[in-house]
Amino acid sequence: METQLSAARVSIRKGKAKPFWYGHPLVFSGAIQKVDGSPEAGECVDVLDQNGNRIGWGVFNPHSDYRVRLLCLAEENAPDYAIQDLVKRRLEEAVLVRRSLGLPSDETNAYRLFNSEGDRLSGLTIDCFGDVLVVASSALWVEKYRAEIEAAMRDVIKPRVIVWRQVNAPLRQDGVSEIIQTISEETVTVRELGVNYQVALGAGQKTGFYFDQRENRALIRSLAHGRSVLDVCCYTGGFALNAARGGATNVVAVDSSAPAIENAKANAALNGIEDVEFICADAIEAMQGAEGANLVVLDPPKLARTERDLHRAIPYYRELNKAALECLGTGGLLFTCSCSAAVSVDLFLEMLRDAAHDAHRRISLLKITRAAADHPLVPAFPEGDYLKCFLVAVA
Repeated sequence: METQLSAARVSIRKGKAKPFWYGHPLVFSGAIQKVDGSPEAGECVDVLDQNGNRIGWGVFNPHSDYRVRLLCLAEENAPDYAIQDLVKRRLEEAVLVRRSLGLPSDETNAYRLFNSEGDRLSGLTIDCFGDVLVVASSALWVEKYRAEIEAAMRDVIKPRVIVWRQVNAPLRQDGVSEIIQTISEETVTVRELGVNYQVALGAGQKTGFYFDQRENRALIRSLAHGRSVLDVCCYTGGFALNAARGGATNVVAVDSSAPAIENAKANAALNGIEDVEFICADAIEAMQGAEGANLVVLDPPKLARTERDLHRAIPYYRELNKAALECLGTGGLLFTCSCSAAVSVDLFLEMLRDAAHDAHRRISLLKITRAAADHPLVPAFPEGDYLKCFLVAVA
């Protein structure tokens, strides 16, 4: 049974409270008027507006710019400061949402179960790999209450295994000094859209797989019939394998990481797909040497972690997309992505305009897509809208 805490109080400055009333989870230090009491890192605190009205409660962190992560609004009538009860409640809500999306299913047994701010617990991400759950911990409070979180997961989901992965950069930003690299030999085979993937849960990016592109992989499958497809920055080969399943006449998948290419090859073999060529090469060099492609998928890693990185990221996006467009002739399609929250839709479209000019191509925007529906967003937290993908046609 959890110990009930006597919460300290954090009062918000005049004119700064509205986002928190609406559910924005991150209270920056500059929004705080005063702190009553001496809360320690990870301790529960009440959050009040300038008139003393209780907005809700969250966890305090004197080491972070996110001075309070607001976990529960007062209007929810949830038990105060009961972390395990709250996590259980949020997990039950998340499960209902995924069930409404048809997850899991016979075709897909791996997906995003819990999406941090989008499921109203900032810093906690959980991916489901069949009967295995992988936690991506990116906040001090998640580390502090690991036992309570795992207990809630076992109570609601009843997984066979829980793998706990610490996300280095945000944890260091949150003042966590001791970060232990996950050592897990757990390897699972999972299905997404009827395609099988072998995933090493203690290695790779994120939790081992990028679930956010599932619906976009389905889109590429639907467009691939009769086309020659080039999948650039292919990682585990998801776009390439779906293009092959969709009836592409030729598929080439490129990544600069040799381990990623080996993993993608293994995934192709797992599915009996033999007509994909995998190449370990630099993205731009591979595109400059490509011939005959009429559908290019360009899904690079995060190039801008913050707005401070944009001055370097945008020119590289432009160079990448110029090379991609130069591969394509009239009637060709480019599906190009950014997973950087700092890159807005308008900024990316400006970059595409410039890249098309550089490549002497005329393009039309056909569609803008985002992360799959199991990656929900809270309207009060637009910063969570990180993945943007653009389908353009070359005229």
